[in-house]
Amino acid sequence: MGGVMDGVVVHRRIRAALVLLLGVASLMLLGAPSANAHAVLSSTTPTSGQVLPTGRDLDRVELRFDEPVEAALGSLQVVAADGHRVDTATVRHLGGAGARVEVGLRPRLPDGSYLVVWRVVSADSHPVQGSFTFSVGRPGPVAQRAAGHTAASLGPALGVARFVGYAGLLLLIGVVAFLVLCLPTGWSDPGARRLLWFATVLAAAGTASGLCLQAAYDVGGGWTRAVDPATVGALLDTRLGHAHLVRLAALTGLWVVLLRYVRRPRPMILALVVGALLVCIGSVTIEGHNGVSPAWITVGMVHFAAAGTWLGGLAVLATVVIPSCRRAARQPAPIPGPGPSSGTHPVPGRGPAQGTLAVLERPTAQALPWVPVRRFSVVALTCVATLAATGVLQAVRQVPELAELKATRYGQLLLIKIALVLLMVAGAAVSRAALNRRRLSDEVRAVALTRSVALEAALAIIVLVVTSALVATTPARAAYRPVQERTLHAGPDSIQLTAVSSGPRTLDVHLYAFGSDGLPTEVTSIEVSARPSGGGLGSVSLRLLQAGSGHFLADHVLLPHTGTWLLTLRVRTSEFDSYPATTSLTIR
Repeated sequence: MGGVMDGVVVHRRIRAALVLLLGVASLMLLGAPSANAHAVLSSTTPTSGQVLPTGRDLDRVELRFDEPVEAALGSLQVVAADGHRVDTATVRHLGGAGARVEVGLRPRLPDGSYLVVWRVVSADSHPVQGSFTFSVGRPGPVAQRAAGHTAASLGPALGVARFVGYAGLLLLIGVVAFLVLCLPTGWSDPGARRLLWFATVLAAAGTASGLCLQAAYDVGGGWTRAVDPATVGALLDTRLGHAHLVRLAALTGLWVVLLRYVRRPRPMILALVVGALLVCIGSVTIEGHNGVSPAWITVGMVHFAAAGTWLGGLAVLATVVIPSCRRAARQPAPIPGPGPSSGTHPVPGRGPAQGTLAVLERPTAQALPWVPVRRFSVVALTCVATLAATGVLQAVRQVPELAELKATRYGQLLLIKIALVLLMVAGAAVSRAALNRRRLSDEVRAVALTRSVALEAALAIIVLVVTSALVATTPARAAYRPVQERTLHAGPDSIQLTAVSSGPRTLDVHLYAFGSDGLPTEVTSIEVSARPSGGGLGSVSLRLLQAGSGHFLADHVLLPHTGTWLLTLRVRTSEFDSYPATTSLTIR
């Protein structure tokens, strides 16, 4: 009776844990906040280049962004020409607003120029930084840089931690999927158990170290900041920190379950394992570029799960299944002797085949453990199709223009990843062909599979390295800022317009006037205004400065939002002659 009651209690605890895990996964999917590609600095007080009158009591420097940012993980420093800081070192959100950040200043700043260096973490977990200057009284020398900087080795170390965490989680997904779909009797296999435990420890170690290193990297500090409780605690208050905590909790629970129940997994245990893996996959997706909406989170989760099932399954094939096939292929098996009709009888007390001259033959492919390999072949094919579909969806979203593939680092990494995956698919095709060749002996087939799977596994490691770099790279749609050139006609003259993007939603506009003979010509003035093509906002006037004969420019024009904007020019060629011209620009 006591044993029955204990079993009931255990089942209740397992059900409660399963419900908790599924609930956490649902909250992660439904409650994920929206995030843009990167936060953009909208305005500052004082403004860049502003000269304040002597004696003005400036008590703070304020930054305003287009979306909430994390100030606790960043820095905001104001440095005098001699390199000493003149701020109070207390960075806070102004009025509790996440998009406004300020730092106090020491009273009565001396005349001269001051360098403002800022660094914050945007909603997509990427650090964003910049600088500008202002002056008091009159402009003077400017400090070279602020004190303190990120350790050069922190970035590569963070990349390694991210790789280790992803590798462990993908391996864990693949091993569980293989045992559920292809080898249900393999849970007690020592090799499979070692893979499960190793993958869990690898994923947990990568997640924990990545959390600490990300905190140090975000604040722009050195290695000591990675073990600073205040720094790590600040990261734990962010979406990225929450995702890491949830993943660590799920991996810890998974370790306990696998350690105790891995030999005899019941349906409830399997459901618990799958639920924990879903939580881990969801936490990875939320902290990346797909963490913008439930739909894209779902796409990201399906993509990651398919990748883990394929890549992790290769590890099971290489370390557990194929070695078993090769061992079986080398061992001859006796065929039972003839039955009673042959006139030969077995010796009493011996096995059914003993006492006869048994013919030794190699077992057929059906007698060898090829069934899991054939099942995985179908599973891998399904995963490849799923990866292709979800990968195309994500690529179109992150790289909306083909030119971005070549012009941005994100696009270049994506092309490399696609090429490597195609090579893996080719390797998988070779494996499938070797498996289906009936004329090959079992030993030759096993050797061919070993080589092709080893090639796939090596390519998979490279793909994972590229993916780790891809996750930390600004998406192409945010990084791509091509030069835009237009030729406009204003009466007898033509205006060559060149717009160079100097940052998100920011342009440097150059205007060159040419006469009917094609040579540079003088014009009295040029006025430019911009308005969004879809309406809804009024016109924004561009402040033009004359930089030379027939050359006008507007530096760092910051527009309210991205999209297509219409530029209206009025070119005055004389006191009485004025000509309009209109064109459009894409603001990114």
